Amino acid sequence: MPAIYLRRWLPELKDAPPALLHEPWKDAALLKRSGYPAPMVEASRQAALAAFQAMRGR
Repeated sequence: MPAIYLRRWLPELKDAPPALLHEPWKDAALLKRSGYPAPMVEASRQAALAAFQAMRGR
């Protein structure tokens, strides 16, 4: 069984398909069904780089 650690310590994801274990927020139905929270912070690389460039250009 893949991702034994995640399944053990995040019981709300124990029935999640392997493809979604590391990114469960990509399936809204999984979030609703499991009770796992949606991300609170946008962690995209592009957004981080844009913010850095904006700050650097000041």
